[in-house]
Amino acid sequence: MIASGWRWLGLSGALGLIGLATLVPYPEQAELSRSTPLGCLVCGELGGVDVVLNLALFVPLGIALRSRGIRVPQCIVVAFATSLLVEVAQATAVTGRDPSLSDLITNTAGGLLGALLGGHLARLWRPDPGLAARLALGAGAGWLMLLAGTAWAVRPAPGSTPSRAEWAPRLPFVDTFAGRIESVDIRGTIATRDLAVLATARLDGWTEHLAPAVDLVGARGIMTARLGQLGQKVTFGLRANASRLRLRPPSVKVYRALPPASGQRVLLAGGLREATLWARAEADGSVHSAELALTPGLGWLLLLPLTFYPFDYRPDLTTAAWVALPLLLAGFWAGRRTAWNLRTSAAGAVALLVLGLVVVPELFGVEADGWQCWAAGAGSLAAGWLAGRYAPGAASTSVPPSARSAWSP
Repeated sequence: MIASGWRWLGLSGALGLIGLATLVPYPEQAELSRSTPLGCLVCGELGGVDVVLNLALFVPLGIALRSRGIRVPQCIVVAFATSLLVEVAQATAVTGRDPSLSDLITNTAGGLLGALLGGHLARLWRPDPGLAARLALGAGAGWLMLLAGTAWAVRPAPGSTPSRAEWAPRLPFVDTFAGRIESVDIRGTIATRDLAVLATARLDGWTEHLAPAVDLVGARGIMTARLGQLGQKVTFGLRANASRLRLRPPSVKVYRALPPASGQRVLLAGGLREATLWARAEADGSVHSAELALTPGLGWLLLLPLTFYPFDYRPDLTTAAWVALPLLLAGFWAGRRTAWNLRTSAAGAVALLVLGLVVVPELFGVEADGWQCWAAGAGSLAAGWLAGRYAPGAASTSVPPSARSAWSP
């Protein structure tokens, strides 16, 4: 009865998560949603983000259905039907959401992935020693691949040398800068990793969404860098390799940077220094600034959806959580591999952390993640190892008396 109750709770939670993520209206995005064609597969500049998030959103549903004994083909049908209902609701009743064929396909694929995973939960929870070793090594290798992929993605994209600067451009799907740009000064280049964009402006107020203050545009009309305003915040971002995959390029935000007084002169600035983005605002004698090191731990930043979420208010803490969470699995399966004692597991953990947090950033020429990631990663591996070794269902590490040799103490 308890197990059945947990299964119902998991199914209800999966459906609730889907409803929360897909059926909340966003009237301010109505124009953008109307511009999205129903038949697109990777839609818009952030289409890659949409694909990844839609896949992930329906994985819990597939797991929950499979855990209730529903067969994989039926799980696919349920995922497809659920996604179809969501898309119809978005097209007819939910303002500001953009239904598309891409959503239907990726949602269904996510349900399939979850169903396939859900059919192996028992083995994943209590694997035999050989499988536990393979899973632990695979989880560690997957973590390293995630960091390596992010390290490549956050680097400025090749050929991103700007040819001109556009002042407060009026573009579709973004706000217009709330004020007047009086002067712009560009110093350095992206290629030399020493770029500064400075703009003096008369500010009339705050915007609701991102508004470009200065866009650096390449020869083919591609935006390569943007100094912008987002409400009371100042932002600066570069076109990076992530843009090739239609993921969100990295950007830094300065919170509470702009004054509320209209007509006030402000200095907006942002740039690239080595492998660090920076932004600054000066107004009425006050200076507000922020920096964002381009590190392998910024995978979370590449996957932020269009809707604003304050995960980058403390990017160091968000990065530490992103780096640490996948390591729970590596630690758990290492703990299930009972032949690996504490010393062996600790040596493997240290080697894994050094490879991910020292070697990977060195190979890709980005900044290394800070001590928070080391602490969170080590804590996550330790917590996972303890859970794998001692959680219910773990194989006993004690040796029964009948199995002891004559020379055992």
